[in-house]
Amino acid sequence: MSQPSIGEGAPTAIRNRGRRRWLACALGSLLGLAVIAAGLGFYTGRFGDNLREVSPFKCYRSGQLSPKALRRCVQDYGIRCVVSVRGGSDRAAWYREEVQVCQELNCQHAAFDISLNHLAEPKEVDGLVARLEQGPYPMLLHCKEGADRAAFGSVLYLMIIEHKTLDEALAAALTWRYGHVAIGRAAVIDEFFELYRATADGKDIKTWIKEVYPRLYQQRK
Repeated sequence: MSQPSIGEGAPTAIRNRGRRRWLACALGSLLGLAVIAAGLGFYTGRFGDNLREVSPFKCYRSGQLSPKALRRCVQDYGIRCVVSVRGGSDRAAWYREEVQVCQELNCQHAAFDISLNHLAEPKEVDGLVARLEQGPYPMLLHCKEGADRAAFGSVLYLMIIEHKTLDEALAAALTWRYGHVAIGRAAVIDEFFELYRATADGKDIKTWIKEVYPRLYQQRK
């Protein structure tokens, strides 16, 4: 019986080495993509509290904070009013805990239901505008992730309180850098401000919200 020559196994060994190199490259690529995705997640606030400064020493925005994180935020930034723009109900544990922390720290609390399922109801927008004008400041605006509804409140703050133009406010607050992407339910936030752009006819946004928006809202229900 003949013995195999020394070189007969070489093609198999070469193929095995090629597979191992391909697998190593594939795993390296996946790891690289995972690192990039994680970096983007932290950069845009999708991971973490998404706590951001809207206006130095005056207005901040975030996602839903744990009681411990909320307490730290109120104390560190001197927050005097926490505003939930995701609404709230005493039936929800997160809401009860949030109100309790505010009470313990002598911080005011307000809630307005800015929906992502449809354009915001005029009465909720009116309430939010009144609270922005009333203060007190420093103020924290928050929703669930800090990307969409917190952006809505931040744009209104910048336009009404700091008198920024629509484009200036949108560029500063309604941005992918803070996790907002105008697709799916989140697009309704952009729709609100584009509706203002199209129908303002020279009116400032506060006047438009009072005089024009309720009619437009009813037309789109």
